[in-house]
Amino acid sequence: MGEGYQFLHLDSWARSKGGGKKWNAAEIVAEAERDPEACHHIDTPCPPQLLFGDRPRQALEEAEAWATQAQDAQGRRLRKDGCMLAAGVITWPDSQPTSEWASFRDSSIEWLKKKYEKRLLSVVEHVDERHPHIHFFCVPRPGERFGAVHVGKAAIDHVRGQKGGSKKRNEAYRDAMRQWQDDFHEEVGKFHGLTRLGPGRRRLTRGEWKAEQAAAKLMACELARLQRAGELVDLAQGNLEQAAHLAEVEAERHKKARRELEEIIMEVKKQDKQRAKEIHQTSQDRISAGRMSIERQKIWEKKRDEFLIPPKELSYNQAERRRELARKYDYLMYPAEVRRQAVETSRQGGEALRRIENGQREAGKAENQWDRQVDYLRGQAAELKPWHLLEKARVSSKLREAEAALAAARAEQKSLALAEKKLIASCPVEVVARYRYSQEEEREKAIAEMLRREVSEAEAERREAAEAKERHERMAMRPAPAKEKKPGGWSPPRPS
Repeated sequence: MGEGYQFLHLDSWARSKGGGKKWNAAEIVAEAERDPEACHHIDTPCPPQLLFGDRPRQALEEAEAWATQAQDAQGRRLRKDGCMLAAGVITWPDSQPTSEWASFRDSSIEWLKKKYEKRLLSVVEHVDERHPHIHFFCVPRPGERFGAVHVGKAAIDHVRGQKGGSKKRNEAYRDAMRQWQDDFHEEVGKFHGLTRLGPGRRRLTRGEWKAEQAAAKLMACELARLQRAGELVDLAQGNLEQAAHLAEVEAERHKKARRELEEIIMEVKKQDKQRAKEIHQTSQDRISAGRMSIERQKIWEKKRDEFLIPPKELSYNQAERRRELARKYDYLMYPAEVRRQAVETSRQGGEALRRIENGQREAGKAENQWDRQVDYLRGQAAELKPWHLLEKARVSSKLREAEAALAAARAEQKSLALAEKKLIASCPVEVVARYRYSQEEEREKAIAEMLRREVSEAEAERREAAEAKERHERMAMRPAPAKEKKPGGWSPPRPS
């Protein structure tokens, strides 16, 4: 259990399994008796200690004897799966001092005796499990209904036959069992510092639960003080000095309990302040992340326009790379598309979305097929003559079937579209924000890589241009080769 709230449970058992029960009365008694074949869940079983009445086996025999003579509301004999044995358990939480278990156990047994009188046949104690607890077994007296030992069953019998059916009976059962728990808390639980309910049932914070535990502990101390105060009044008549001493001790305990309560309240306030600080920091981080995302979006819108209409000095390949990058991450400007992409990238959401898309494709194929079939059959019906009665009836029958199938396919398409819309809308905002942030980081990395590539390409072009210019200058500085005379040409005569 681990917390300071009461645990009290009561159930009903029959001779055979039925009504959703996994065990019968004999198996429950065998577990309480610690039979070797019935306590595999215990590492080191110990024999139970009998605290009241007979052994549980004798209680089982009494229950079987009662079942043989019992009758239902119609006067019929009790069925094999009819309730005959009421078995309950009362547990002491491990957050409470173990030294108080004996007092709580004895108080619980006194409450059971008062509640069930002679119907309480056996009470045994188990100390071989994590929480010390007792099992009690009750059987109705001859001639009584089973509701005599089970207030929930008695409440069902009381409203049986009234308007409301099973809902009315379930409400009566829950109200009776809730009152049963309240009675135990008023007469036993609160005197031992136990709360009626735990924190999870009422959605309490840890601080609120600690404060309530401290208040319950203080109330138990006050109740104990009041009880002992009554004893002190009787004792004062015979021994005033001892009474005064006990009063001082009780006052000191009261002060100690109050100091503990104040310390717990201070600790709760400190924890609440720390939690508020953490919540504030988390909200500030989210606001900062949202602002950063907005700034990123503005920068991207500006770069996107530049990428879609690149400068003329860029090469064709560079301009196409810029346009392709702008188109690839263009969906980040549309929240609905970002949400859809976030669902597709998740494992479960992606599988569900693919199943819906496959169903839409199949429904679309069926819709097209039946649509063509309907058009064909309508054409056939239009071509038939009035006296073609049999053929007209056959075509009309097929046409009705085809129209029904077409309507079913369209309804399936509509249902799948609605399921897809609900699936995408159910994606948490935090998941969408994380996906957008990761995609924006990838986009920035892609932009940086593309710009580095353009710079490297520009450097390569400049180097190639410089090398070409250097080659041209070297060629220009070389002397021109002498021209050779062509044979057969005219030349002037040489002087003699």
